[in-house]
Amino acid sequence: LAYIRYETGRYPNAIDFYRQSIRQAEALKQERYLPRLYKNLADCFLRNGEYDSCSTYLNKCLVLSRESKRYAQEADALLSYSSYYDTLKQTDRAIEMAEQAS
Repeated sequence: LAYIRYETGRYPNAIDFYRQSIRQAEALKQERYLPRLYKNLADCFLRNGEYDSCSTYLNKCLVLSRESKRYAQEADALLSYSSYYDTLKQTDRAIEMAEQAS
């Protein structure tokens, strides 16, 4: 449901669903899902113009991805960070993040 809301531009609703999914994953001790959920939530915040929250959840995703050696997830987080910096018109940082992802 969160993804559908995201894809249809209903970011506040998607944020609510992703937060609920994160709480459930934490309660069920399903940590392997958290990096992806954090990244998706960050993408919602980015599209909704909530840049501080976006950065917070991208960082959580990046840390967990690196700790668990999930390199594809780490690359996804870095690409999202690239989009984040591009949105903020910080082109050098955007390029740096994209290069780290490759």
